[in-house]
Amino acid sequence: MLQTLGLLLGCQLAGEFVARGLGLPIPGPVLGLVILLAALALKPSLTRALRPTTQVILAHLSLMFVPAGVGVIGNLEVLSSDWARLLVVFTLSTILSMLVTIATYIAMKQLMYRLQNEWFCDPVELLISHTLALAYSHNRRLSDRRKPYRAIGKSPLGPTHYCCLSCFSLQC
Repeated sequence: MLQTLGLLLGCQLAGEFVARGLGLPIPGPVLGLVILLAALALKPSLTRALRPTTQVILAHLSLMFVPAGVGVIGNLEVLSSDWARLLVVFTLSTILSMLVTIATYIAMKQLMYRLQNEWFCDPVELLISHTLALAYSHNRRLSDRRKPYRAIGKSPLGPTHYCCLSCFSLQC
């Protein structure tokens, strides 16, 4: 656990060095997350090693807000003098984040609709059937007794997945 915690803090420290060294307007912890993401992409086995540590951190996430709360209490004079401006900023940022969420939802809905019309089947079903076909193919390779199936006409996954399997022309 100490090694993985050291890895997490090391990524954050490296992000701080890069941000301050290059004078970037991006916070160091954000760059540290990018470095951690790159490390996880290059070595996927790190995910298993990091999981116990990150679960403990997430279980006690509420403790991470204590320093922020102390900082707010420590700056009450700023809050009392600028409360109107802060209220406007908080309101506008909340509305902006809602609008961005709505725009993202609409864009994804349109993308899903376009994929659905392009493949003539539900994109979620497409993903599920593709995954099931690959899993079936893998299990078939483990056993030499089974005869090979073709996705067209003899789908082992049933008629509801025929459309998606035939779209990909998968051979199971």
